[in-house]
Amino acid sequence: MGLLLSLLFLFINLLTNQDYGYTWDLPHHFNAGLRHLGLQPLDASFGTQPYGPIADTLPVLGWLTFYKNWHLLPPDEVYHLFLIIVGALGIYIIYKIAKEMFGTTTALFSATILALYPRYLGHIHNNMKDGPSAVAIAFAVWMFVKWTKKRSKIFYVLAPLSVAIAFNTKVNALLLVPILGLWLILGFRDQISIKIPKIFTSTIGKICVTELLSYSVLSIIFSLLFWFLFWPNPVFQLTELFRHFSGTLHGFNVLYFGKIYYVGINTPWHYALGYFLAVTPFLMLIFVFIGLIKLITDTIFLKNRYSALVLAWFFVPTLKYLHPNIGVFDDIRHFLEAVFPLCIMAGVGATIALSFILIKL
Repeated sequence: MGLLLSLLFLFINLLTNQDYGYTWDLPHHFNAGLRHLGLQPLDASFGTQPYGPIADTLPVLGWLTFYKNWHLLPPDEVYHLFLIIVGALGIYIIYKIAKEMFGTTTALFSATILALYPRYLGHIHNNMKDGPSAVAIAFAVWMFVKWTKKRSKIFYVLAPLSVAIAFNTKVNALLLVPILGLWLILGFRDQISIKIPKIFTSTIGKICVTELLSYSVLSIIFSLLFWFLFWPNPVFQLTELFRHFSGTLHGFNVLYFGKIYYVGINTPWHYALGYFLAVTPFLMLIFVFIGLIKLITDTIFLKNRYSALVLAWFFVPTLKYLHPNIGVFDDIRHFLEAVFPLCIMAGVGATIALSFILIKL
């Protein structure tokens, strides 16, 4: 069913591909993609910023293949082709992970809600990095969940490899550390056992601390390997990555509920939460509220350990603005990864509402 929803989403959004244009930051990412492929950029003044190399490169590959070489589609449509395919993959991922956590009904609701979420639809048509980044982070979360359950050799590789893909798509993947860490602490707090001096044989649930260390080390190694493959001066670009994203937007003015704020100076801590409130359809907000109460209750009483993961996945990206220097603009795209847990939350709420209606009938 998840695959069917994903393919249907892909088909419908390919039909509307011609209705979307380029965004203002196309020159940065298009020329960066050309550089990563060893080609001469069209404008030498663009393409050196330390954005995620995967997000920059794959759309350009589509442009080179289907427009430049085969002349099958217009340049804007083929450039966005990869984005729509990744967006459709996101529908499949949210279905699979919601099914793993809460069952088939919630998975169907979660995937359908994501497929109809207005800002997700908009961003996966012309935003070359934030949509793919949200999907890549969701994939990394899914692979980590699979690793904790299956413990097979394939997931010992896929879980850290998915982190590397997410990191090389956008730096937001660093949020995986507090997201997964909070889940293990909140969701398995009754099973945490640390016995000094045998700390390295202690467990969180059924996860040995040594296994967590190996997951972390492999994630770093794979991430650096990908990064070093793309950049001619990878160490410089790695240090530039943190400088660029920590200070570039300082003083940038943002509009929030009719008032101008300045990034790094007085951006409200509730900026992300408020924006979700503004751009989320009202019926979905009702489902989100019901789901939120359910997830909080289940986390407190440990009725479903995955409830804590959804909460951490949503609140870590949205409450990062507690730190005033976090950069943001352009509505929800800088925290688009929170759309996935938001839709799962709504899926939980919709399932509860459906059960209530069926009981009344």
